[in-house]
Amino acid sequence: MGLEADCTATHGRRKSGGRAYFETDNLIFRGAFRLAIPITGMTAVRVRGGRLTVQFSGGTATFALGAHAPKWAEKILHPKSLIDKLGVKPGDKVAAVGIKDADFLDKLRARTDVRGRVTTGHDAIFVQADRRSVLSRLDPLRRALARRAVCGWSRPKASRRSPKPMFWPEDGKPGWWMSKWCGSQRRTPHTNS
Repeated sequence: MGLEADCTATHGRRKSGGRAYFETDNLIFRGAFRLAIPITGMTAVRVRGGRLTVQFSGGTATFALGAHAPKWAEKILHPKSLIDKLGVKPGDKVAAVGIKDADFLDKLRARTDVRGRVTTGHDAIFVQADRRSVLSRLDPLRRALARRAVCGWSRPKASRRSPKPMFWPEDGKPGWWMSKWCGSQRRTPHTNS
């Protein structure tokens, strides 16, 4: 989840009150005019007097966010990594089962020791579910978790060689599908990357 705030935005000669949203990949404004600025397309981000100023290929946009402007600039300039968003901390006992995404594994290993075998008391278990049959293994894996731990599973994005995934997450969108259990509470946020 990102940030959102009511503000006044200026872009070129246009000025409007509306609502600004900072999502994972975009800074969005909805008012009398609309803007969607990709984070990767930003060339400069400044804060002065409660105003967040962003330079991008479409010009310069200023958002009067008041006291929230420094926080927005910090989030834009220093976004959390996927590993941070998943809550993996140094020293956590983590297992990765069947994960084929080498980049994800490298980032996970840079944070903590990762085991390929599930025992007990894990802080996090990540499983790649590229076949429906893998889902039947999730409940036994959940029992291998420590009390306040995370269990995640993923289904890789469709590729040219397999344009149609074997199954879709509940929301019908392809991508990584993560599910978390904390104690006895079950939550299912989605992380698409």
